[in-house]
Amino acid sequence: VNGWQPYLPFTQYCPWRPETLLIEPRTGFNRAIGPFGHPIMFGACFAMFLPLVYSLRHEKNWRNLAYILSGAAIIGALSSMSGGPFSMMMVAVFCLALEKCKHWVKPLLIFFVISCIGTEIISNRPFYHVVLSRLNPIGGAWWHRARLIDLAIENIDEWWLAGYGGQDPGWGQFLGSSHTDVTNQFVLHGVQYGMLGVVALCVVLASVFSNLNRLHNVAQHPQT
Repeated sequence: VNGWQPYLPFTQYCPWRPETLLIEPRTGFNRAIGPFGHPIMFGACFAMFLPLVYSLRHEKNWRNLAYILSGAAIIGALSSMSGGPFSMMMVAVFCLALEKCKHWVKPLLIFFVISCIGTEIISNRPFYHVVLSRLNPIGGAWWHRARLIDLAIENIDEWWLAGYGGQDPGWGQFLGSSHTDVTNQFVLHGVQYGMLGVVALCVVLASVFSNLNRLHNVAQHPQT
């Protein structure tokens, strides 16, 4: 956060993206990066561990430390000054707030789906354009992600079968760049592996959430 980047000299040895440039501040604040290759990864790491460390409050000898670590995780995510970690943190905090109100989960999901449909009808544009444009408090590249989805849909006939064979899709000119920076994991799987890759990613995510739900139920009602 203070602008000190002690790991910067080592980035020149990165085999896939050697760099020696300082990360530019955003909205007047320095972006924490630590030993990661990008502030997004730094913030995402902290946001990812927030639910885990917060759950330690249930353990007798970890209660006080759990709150301290949770605060550190939130600060770490915020210090990246990146929209991705910000969104991850907000989702994590929202889900943690629903921990004791699980009966609200299904109604909220239904409300979310209805809201997406209503937003698209009222705004006369894709709902994700509206959502992503509003979830951009720090000047990140949400517009880039929204446009990326547009391009993936418009060119689905080119990649649905087997992707682009590891080649650049050639969408850079529509994104204001010399190359296509695919910052959406679903789109990335599509352009690399085709529609089968997108389906495989969805199956993996569904399996993960299913196992998380199963483990949560086991923890709440352990067999005696």
